[in-house]
Amino acid sequence: MPLISWNESYSVGIPRLDNQHKRIFEFIDLLFDAMCKGQGRGVIGKVIDDLVSYTEEHFGCEEHLMRTHGFTDYLNHKRVHDGFIAKVREFRDRHRQDDTTVPADVARYLREWLTNHINGMDKGYRSFFSKLGVE
Repeated sequence: MPLISWNESYSVGIPRLDNQHKRIFEFIDLLFDAMCKGQGRGVIGKVIDDLVSYTEEHFGCEEHLMRTHGFTDYLNHKRVHDGFIAKVREFRDRHRQDDTTVPADVARYLREWLTNHINGMDKGYRSFFSKLGVE
């Protein structure tokens, strides 16, 4: 059973960003699944490493769209993204130092952050990009 599932209520109306958000949901579920199955540190560490890389890529795409189209809240959005990346890197570093609480901490943090961020900040650019015809 997944920890969190994508549904259309999370859609920001831009298919490529929705697909990227769906992928982040998948990382959360991979992490949760690995925890539930008692899979080793290596599996969990790989999921966290992949999550860090993928979110950096996703945020880069989102931020590029914002800069290219002159989204007025870009700097604030970037600041929040940078905070997220710093936090996930912190989880990665703690995991590498054998902190056994990391998998549960990161799963909880990701679920809360992702749902709040998409339904809050990301939905803020939906109408902006929609008016411009950005897909």
